[in-house]
Amino acid sequence: MWLSASAFRRGLYAEHHEELAFLYDQITRLRSDEATTLSRIVEFEARLVAHLDALVIGDDLAAAEVLRCHDDEAPGHWYAAALLACARRDRASLEALLARASARAEGVLPEALAAAFADALRHAMPIDWATQLPVWIGGAQEPLRGWLADAAAARGMLAAANWSAAWLGSVGRIRGREPSQTLMLAFGRAGVPGVSNHFVAIASQVDADPPLRAAALHALAVRHRETALELARDAIDVPLVSHRLLGLCGDATHAAALLRCLDVPGSSNAQTLLALGLIGALPAVRPLIGVLARMRGQPASAAAATALHWITGAGLTESVSAADAEADEVTEDEQRPPGAGDPERTGIAMTRLRPGAAPLVATTERALPRLKRLSRDPDAWSAWLVQAAGRFQAGQCYRFGVPQTARALADALADEAHGATYRAWAAEEIVLRWHAPHRLDLRATSGRQERAIGRILEWAAVGAGAGKRGSAART
Repeated sequence: MWLSASAFRRGLYAEHHEELAFLYDQITRLRSDEATTLSRIVEFEARLVAHLDALVIGDDLAAAEVLRCHDDEAPGHWYAAALLACARRDRASLEALLARASARAEGVLPEALAAAFADALRHAMPIDWATQLPVWIGGAQEPLRGWLADAAAARGMLAAANWSAAWLGSVGRIRGREPSQTLMLAFGRAGVPGVSNHFVAIASQVDADPPLRAAALHALAVRHRETALELARDAIDVPLVSHRLLGLCGDATHAAALLRCLDVPGSSNAQTLLALGLIGALPAVRPLIGVLARMRGQPASAAAATALHWITGAGLTESVSAADAEADEVTEDEQRPPGAGDPERTGIAMTRLRPGAAPLVATTERALPRLKRLSRDPDAWSAWLVQAAGRFQAGQCYRFGVPQTARALADALADEAHGATYRAWAAEEIVLRWHAPHRLDLRATSGRQERAIGRILEWAAVGAGAGKRGSAART
């Protein structure tokens, strides 16, 4: 059958569009996979950029095809359309997409779609569009509003005055229309002045949604860490509100308070256990082993083993069947701190076949008879502790077996062997605990992440890591 040149080109652009959208979805999954490194993601990003280049070369015909095939239910399609608009510097098309997103279903846009749209701006928005960001943020509906602010904060594109204008335009009366968790975290991370009272008000509302209160505490801690810690300590009996923040920037006294929470029946949740692991106080080690003994075969045992490894660096492993490993894993949203995104479950390898075959298949790791994981055996940990006791000094806080300093934490953050869950916590911790001047954005491209890690390592080596934990941290 004969095809016109334009029809043939449209078919090519439609294929490039679908491949770009698919690769974005793949990269999003890979970023939350514990075994995936940045160097592996770079391969997928290079393929994505190649498809983007083909669409840019296709000019108006390619852009029209992308918009014609746009699927409002597909995060990858939102990302592809917005990314192409940024790459072509076509602000009119981007604003039309913004209007389409805001008008959809009376402003109710699924979180994953909003995040995908904002990721395109995070990855490719021209710097000279920054002046429009306050207008876009103020005019967007949630959750898009929050994700736009998150992307803008990650790129460092707004001056403090513009942030304040965007906040006032998008939030309104704090008690009448509360901001989203993502929006609060974005303003907190940007260090916007004059909004701390809003964060305090939300964090102090005992009848407010716990994750919203937790986000307010996190945002407040960027500029007012001691105030945030005091509020978190007051709310310590509500783990979903306070325990993550205590782990991210608390000290040994906060670890003692968290340990007392473990004595309450049913309180051994992942956030509490991982917070203890991040603080790294030695008095937490034996209680964590006790959790392993009490919670055999339950999700909390995975978090306890992870916390023990974060403190000691022992790396004790055990071999289990794939079915057993899946049955008692800690869920990803329990492990990750606020603002870490919406991760997919790990353990699933997504494989793209050649065009003409099946478009997408999911294959699990169950073909492998045994899997290795951190040991959940309390006897193994107790035996190791007896042998290694001489390596640890009372009164110190440890990370992977070495005393905590900014340099040690920066080195651990750069070590991809520690996995996505650790990096999600540590990227926030090094800013909140040590006030690192550079932030690692885990949704950024791999190149930007590598540059951010390099700057954090340089900062720690130059002077911040010379003293012990706390000496470099400002309040």
